[in-house]
Amino acid sequence: NDRKNSGPIDAQREKQAIDFAKSHHPELAELIQRLKKHKPREYKRAIRDLDTTLAKLERFKKRDTERYRLTLERWEIDSRIRLLAARVSVMGSSEDESELKSLIKQRVDLQLEILKQDKQQAENRIQKLEKSISEIEQNREKLVDAEFIKLKRSIKKTGPQNKNQK
Repeated sequence: NDRKNSGPIDAQREKQAIDFAKSHHPELAELIQRLKKHKPREYKRAIRDLDTTLAKLERFKKRDTERYRLTLERWEIDSRIRLLAARVSVMGSSEDESELKSLIKQRVDLQLEILKQDKQQAENRIQKLEKSISEIEQNREKLVDAEFIKLKRSIKKTGPQNKNQK
């Protein structure tokens, strides 16, 4: 399932991309199906974009389920914003503009949630680093002695390098 290559997308990955769009943004999936018939170049670009999104989501799904959820939600909102913005530029209804503003608000709120999560992860990492630093500072001499003894044992096991031999 290597999505990193930039060559043509095989039929399986194309189907996965379309299925992803169908389940997370059906209106986009319909548009993509229309592109396939009428604008094949744009269709391929849309499939490649979806494939890239899927690859990114798969990485998050394996490492961080909360980040996966937030990234998927962000994609859904971004996708709806792009489609709605295109519709507003053509038809310009106040109802669509209102929905667009609501989606943008959701995106800003989601970005805030993502940044707060990033901050929390950074704080957790700093705590671990501070603990490691403190442990080394408190046990510095013991650590030096233990490593020195370990190194001496290792030297003894390999046998003496006879200084008397010439």
